[in-house]
Amino acid sequence: MKKRKNVNKSIRVLSIIAFGMGLLAFFIQRVARNNTHFAEWISVHIGTPIRMLMANLFGWFRASVAELLILLSPMIVFTVILCAAKQRDSKSRIRYASGILAVVCIFYSIYVFTLGVGYHRFTVSEKMELADVEVTRDNLYSTLLELEAKCNDLIDEIDYAEDGSSIMHAEFDDVSRVISDAYYKLDEEYPDLALMPFDSVAKPVKFSKAMSVFEILGIYTFFTGESCVNVHYPDYTVPFTVAHELAHQRGISRENEANFIAFLACIRCDD
Repeated sequence: MKKRKNVNKSIRVLSIIAFGMGLLAFFIQRVARNNTHFAEWISVHIGTPIRMLMANLFGWFRASVAELLILLSPMIVFTVILCAAKQRDSKSRIRYASGILAVVCIFYSIYVFTLGVGYHRFTVSEKMELADVEVTRDNLYSTLLELEAKCNDLIDEIDYAEDGSSIMHAEFDDVSRVISDAYYKLDEEYPDLALMPFDSVAKPVKFSKAMSVFEILGIYTFFTGESCVNVHYPDYTVPFTVAHELAHQRGISRENEANFIAFLACIRCDD
């Protein structure tokens, strides 16, 4: 009986801490919306250590922990509902509901510090002092021609399958490491981006075919800090998708900016 009371007391304390984290995260998110400097500071000095810690913690597992949790989610939901139905008195129901709400608060807090605040940071174009020019058909076409010329210069170094698609001979982890190293170069060249690079690799998704059905190339799972990549798509999409998800892992929240940063990282790769 005494042991059960101690357990209940510990749960109450943890729940209170979780609720406090949720309220703090909500307050920080509200302030960040109206204060770009505050959002920048939070993302760099608090968000980065959290993203780095989670990436290294779950990096010990070869497979994606987030994918496993998603696959187990129906069973988890069923178990939660079953346990809720077993709560006989109102006090037990309140305690159980509080526990579920505490878990939600923890997930919300992680989201705010790792990704949410990042949407209110200074834009990449502001940090790189890029000119705000109108995108026209002519400059898009000239950009296409320039990229085509660069691709043609490298065409002899690329192997192709019989169907004409390019083949990536490198292992997935090797590609991830090459791109991860490129972020160090990018950070040296543009320190104002505050990428805070660190060693990490993306993870191939086992059920990539399911992702292809929804046309998802990759996803950054904030609750595990993992960069997950669809390997069912053609090989030529993999390196850029890895770079894109690693950009999210380094604090770039906006999708268009993650694309741009991924491009900059890819063209600085040694390979």
